[in-house]
Amino acid sequence: MAGFFIFGPLGELYGLALAALLIILTIFLGDRVFLVAVGAREVDLRNHEVYFSLQNLSCKKGLKDVRLYTSHLLPVNVYCLQPFFNNKCIVFSDKILKEEDSEVWRICLSYALTFLDNGYGRFSNLIVYLTNVLLVPTF
Repeated sequence: MAGFFIFGPLGELYGLALAALLIILTIFLGDRVFLVAVGAREVDLRNHEVYFSLQNLSCKKGLKDVRLYTSHLLPVNVYCLQPFFNNKCIVFSDKILKEEDSEVWRICLSYALTFLDNGYGRFSNLIVYLTNVLLVPTF
């Protein structure tokens, strides 16, 4: 409706095209936008115990190219991203990886890989985007 008042008769068509473009961008770039927004850094070989645990557990579950990130901006939690066209990602908060007890992050890593293996994270970026679009006018 606002497109009609701003751009005239073709404004609604422009609004529809913009909405379709935003949905396509969310599908392709939603995981990257999240990683940038939380300041995620990829876990490298210097943290070899975590990195090799990821490689071993993902090999056992038959998952390939799973990337592990850490972020200091997230609360104590683990986030799983399963995009359509990119590598699967697991994002740990820094507090989990800095724990003295390595059993905590091993269990979290195992559950996160099981979550990704079962495909529970599929369509999550699109669903969150559409939910936000639908709820924005009500707030």
